[in-house]
Amino acid sequence: MNADLTEAADPGGGSLREPPKRGDLLTDRRAGRSVVVVRVLDEYVRLRPLCGGRPWVAPLPAVRHATGEDRRAAVLRTRGVIRRGLASW
Repeated sequence: MNADLTEAADPGGGSLREPPKRGDLLTDRRAGRSVVVVRVLDEYVRLRPLCGGRPWVAPLPAVRHATGEDRRAAVLRTRGVIRRGLASW
């Protein structure tokens, strides 16, 4: 992996100091949402929404490790989706 990409600074915190692994919770800066890593590809990661859905590919500079606040918001959002019954598919 390119060291410049993994050490990209993020003004909001939670930058990629180390390469992500499968199952890690990241935040896609472009979409502004928390996502799960499905696969790591050289300079890209394959991501999917927490409650399932269509995966997509993002370049490493476009993602960052989720902060504590991101994690709390993701849990609350996921619970709301499950309560409404939208996570069943």
